[in-house]
Amino acid sequence: MARLTLLYVVILVLGLTVQRAAANNFDSDEEQKWVKVHGWLMWASMGFLLPLGILLVRMSKPMINADERPTSSRMWTCFYLHVGCQILAIAVATGGVGVLFVKTGVGLDFTHERLGLAVMCLVWCQPLIGLVRPNKGVPVRSLWFFIHWLFGNGALFLGVINIYIGIRVYEYLSTSSIRMLNIIFSIQIAVMCFWYLLQDRCSHMMSQGRKHKLLPQLSMNYSMNHSMNHMNL
Repeated sequence: MARLTLLYVVILVLGLTVQRAAANNFDSDEEQKWVKVHGWLMWASMGFLLPLGILLVRMSKPMINADERPTSSRMWTCFYLHVGCQILAIAVATGGVGVLFVKTGVGLDFTHERLGLAVMCLVWCQPLIGLVRPNKGVPVRSLWFFIHWLFGNGALFLGVINIYIGIRVYEYLSTSSIRMLNIIFSIQIAVMCFWYLLQDRCSHMMSQGRKHKLLPQLSMNYSMNHSMNHMNL
């Protein structure tokens, strides 16, 4: 809940500080059409494929039982699905940005455009980081994992915020409300955040209802103490 609350607070703050566009409305219906195409492509990329890829790679790890060793088939299936989703997300996001620049000729004058450029830089760093992934057991692997995690989650977090800013800008330029789409997108993000948090704590929650075995050293000490008490009696 803390992460969700933080996300909505940041969205609210940035949404209130969105810079006004130079024009009061779109220059033409053609421009409005391509802005819609851009918006749907960015939702498909940053709002769906990118978080789906993160959820998939986490499914390769044990969820119900912390002591479970993941089967190689499940691990590699989820891993390749993760890679496929991320590659597709990068391709769709690049297409969405390209469409907007080619068809409307927008620049980097406003918050939405600058934040979008930062997100694209983070997104394109991910495949480059993936190409230099060290093997497990190598000391530098921990640093590599931290950078990969930071860039991936940073791109997702900023990308979702920028989608909300883009919705607000579109409503301002078109002088129309797309409140229903905003609500549906918010519900989708909330469900994905809940699933992410559930994956993180599922094995711990399930372990609360199971009896835990005594550690070997504790079991030995318990047996010795029990024997000594029996002899004293």
